[in-house]
Amino acid sequence: EVRVPGSICDTASEDCTNLVGIDIEQMKEDFKIHLIERFGSLPRAFDAMDTNANGSLSLNEFQTCVATVLQYCRFKEAARLFVAFNGNLDSALTWIQLGITPQEWIGHQLDKETDSIRRRQLEIRSVKTSPTALVNTPRRCVALTKHKERLRQAMPKTGMAFSATMPPGWGEPPHFDPFRSAGSTMERTLSQPFSAR
Repeated sequence: EVRVPGSICDTASEDCTNLVGIDIEQMKEDFKIHLIERFGSLPRAFDAMDTNANGSLSLNEFQTCVATVLQYCRFKEAARLFVAFNGNLDSALTWIQLGITPQEWIGHQLDKETDSIRRRQLEIRSVKTSPTALVNTPRRCVALTKHKERLRQAMPKTGMAFSATMPPGWGEPPHFDPFRSAGSTMERTLSQPFSAR
């Protein structure tokens, strides 16, 4: 056996392609594992990445999420990862291409809808039991108290708006002459005799 000096390979006959090339399948699996660790499941991860909620990921959506939000890799690597799943930069990445089975996706959609219904029911119950439960902050309580006090006070009955006088110099709006176009005054001056001008 001949050892290649300064090489990571043990022998000259050893295949070093795995060290130089990129293993696409391993890259995809590592990314899926990262998504599952971060979001709990692939369907939840797909929903989080699908910012416009259209059911597919564009290259821009995918790159932005993977490179900036998740900080998983840089933009170039994110594009390479997108192509690894999709095979084409111009088309959108679907949940099927990410490796989500239809059963997982349907189960996720049903769970999401059930959670939404439960949240709405809890909000309705809390409003029914206590109508001020959602607005009971100290600042709002003080404002409501002051408002109730103002309503109890007897306001003077005057003809003025909001029981206030107009500021000095304010009064009736000025009266303007009826609108005359420049053309009508020009015609009138031209139709008069020269001596009358």
